[in-house]
Amino acid sequence: MKYGLFILFICFNGLSATFSIAADGVSIFGNENAPRSLTLYSTVDVSTLAPLIENFIAAHPDISIKYDQMGTLDLYNRVINEKSEPNAGLVISSAMDLQLKLVNDGFAQSYQSIMTDALPKIASWRNQIFAFSMEPIVMVANRGLFPNSEFPNNRQELLQTIRKYSNDIKGRIGTYDIRRSGVGYLLASQDSRQADITWGRLLEAFGSHHVKTYCCSSDIIDDIESGRIVLGYNLLGSYAHKRVLENPWLIMIMPTDYTLMLMRVALIPKNSTQARVGGSF
Repeated sequence: MKYGLFILFICFNGLSATFSIAADGVSIFGNENAPRSLTLYSTVDVSTLAPLIENFIAAHPDISIKYDQMGTLDLYNRVINEKSEPNAGLVISSAMDLQLKLVNDGFAQSYQSIMTDALPKIASWRNQIFAFSMEPIVMVANRGLFPNSEFPNNRQELLQTIRKYSNDIKGRIGTYDIRRSGVGYLLASQDSRQADITWGRLLEAFGSHHVKTYCCSSDIIDDIESGRIVLGYNLLGSYAHKRVLENPWLIMIMPTDYTLMLMRVALIPKNSTQARVGGSF
C-alpha cells in the first residue's frame, strides 16, 4: 500500500513542560539529586518531547532525566563509540535503518514487559527495538509566498511547478542534507525506489534550482515561516502538523502519488547500567 496515514499525537492537557539546560547543552528534567537517573539520547526536538518526559517524571519523581539531543548520524556514531560503557539508558531516533543496524550489529539489549508485549507486531522486533509513533513524510509550503498558490499535490506536480515558476522558486526549496542526516538519507533512498524516473528528474530540478539543504525538519520549517524558502520537501509529519496548527500561513501536503511513512524507534544500549529505567520510560 503506497498511500496511508496514521499519526500518533499525545497531548498532556494542563501539564507544563519545565526543564533546565546544563552547561554542556544537555537538558535536565526532574530533581538532579533523585536516587535514579536516565540519560536519554534522542533526535527529537527537546521541546516536542518535553511534555512526555514531564509526565513520566510526575509518575516517577525518584528519577531524573538527562536529555541529550543530536542528529541521527551523531547519535548512531555515539552508540557505537560507547559500546563497552554506554552513557545512555535509552536511544530514540527517526532513522529506522540505523537503529535496526545497531540491533543487528549487537549494540542493543533485550527488554520485555507487559507493555512491550501489548505492542502491535509492527512496532517491535526481537524485543530490542520499539516503535512509539508512525507519521507521514510531507511537504510544507508558505501560502503567502508560493507562486500563484499553485500547491503541488504530488512529485510530478512539484516538478511541473519548479519548471513553470523557475525564477520565483530558484534557491527557495529546502530538504534534508543526506550527507549529515541519517533520516534524510533513508527518505531519499526510499524515494529512489518508489519514484524511479520522476525522482531522477526531480533531483535534477533540485540541483539546477539550488535547493537548500538542512539537518532537521524544524530548521526547514523555520525558513519557510520566515520566507527564506517557500517549500520544504520530505519533512517529518509530526513537526509539520504542529507548526501548521500554529501558523495559518503554512500548508502541509501529503503527496498523493505515494506518502512515505516513518516510525520513531527506541532501543536500550547493550551494556547500559540504566536498562531498567530506560525500559520503564
